[in-house]
Amino acid sequence: MPDLIVEGLSVEFNGQTAVDDVTFTVNDGEFFTLLGPSGCGKTTTLSTIAGLETPTKGIIRVGPEIFVDAAKHRFLTPEERNLGMVFQSYALWPHMTVEDNLAMPLKIRKASKAEQNRRIGDALNQVGLLPYRKRYPHELSGGQQQRVALARALVYSPSVLLLDEPLSNLDAKLRDRARAWLKELQQSVGITTIYVTHDQLEALSLSDRLAVMGEGKMLQVGTPNEIYDHPNCLAVADFIGRCSFFRAKVLETGAGTLVVDLVDGEGTLRVTSATAFAAGTHVTIGVRSELVKVSQPRDDVPAISVNAIPADLKKASYVGARYEFELMAAGQLIFAEGEHKLDEQQVWLIVPEDGLFVFAEDIPPSRLASDVEDGL
Repeated sequence: MPDLIVEGLSVEFNGQTAVDDVTFTVNDGEFFTLLGPSGCGKTTTLSTIAGLETPTKGIIRVGPEIFVDAAKHRFLTPEERNLGMVFQSYALWPHMTVEDNLAMPLKIRKASKAEQNRRIGDALNQVGLLPYRKRYPHELSGGQQQRVALARALVYSPSVLLLDEPLSNLDAKLRDRARAWLKELQQSVGITTIYVTHDQLEALSLSDRLAVMGEGKMLQVGTPNEIYDHPNCLAVADFIGRCSFFRAKVLETGAGTLVVDLVDGEGTLRVTSATAFAAGTHVTIGVRSELVKVSQPRDDVPAISVNAIPADLKKASYVGARYEFELMAAGQLIFAEGEHKLDEQQVWLIVPEDGLFVFAEDIPPSRLASDVEDGL
């Protein structure tokens, strides 16, 4: 099918902007994810594509077929768009069997009985539930109900599949299995899919490309590697993965390298940066927790060492395969990881020259030492 294109989409509710001038393209056969925190506008965007919400501005089209053109007051109903949607709650009719649930969208489209039987059988076979067609939803597990909802969305061969956090009701282990199965299903069917989630792991593992949203805006669109390794703004770096930040001032700038001085504490960092900043510029340095090395005690590393920062251990959590640490350094809350438990409270943080992010933005208020100490 042609690409799905969203242009300048805005949605308002009672004068409040929920989606603000959002533009993106989903390529044919692509698994595209809208990712962001609660209230960022991702579900509203998906609902507008589905025809469940009416936009204030913008155009939604698949190839030459226009679903919505707000300026021209064109609006196709959900039935006219031929899109399949799976809701977070699955929305199965409890008084109907599995096959009756799948038959409903086919009856609406006036498919013959023979056509219904064929399509229901094919859809249930795709999701591995053919022997369950006579069961009722309450006789199925949560994972099986989720697959029934997917089969119902696929049974009438929609042009695009829309998924609104369909795995959120599953337990952790089942969610892992469902994630792998869902990706295999999408690839085997070859259907264009738009997926909504606030779960970073789901977004990174499932998506061909993803869009990070915040406060109704599209912050960055890219592949999982691009988003994780090269966030284009502090908000994206802060949301994706576990990132720590330092306030700094540029001391020296060279060919692809900056030397910065930490504003709120001791330490000098050498940073690889494709962007040049003039000496004296205030910047924020970001570093992923898995890249931070903790050395104990402090006398193990010379105090004058570049990229070594004195820190105080505040919390250590054993999470099975590793320890996760929360530390205070240069006036900021810093996250780190390690294979071994820390016995000293006063340690050194060693951060790499490569892999650091440099932003011409101020550090998030939630990272300030005063807020952390107050428990905010």
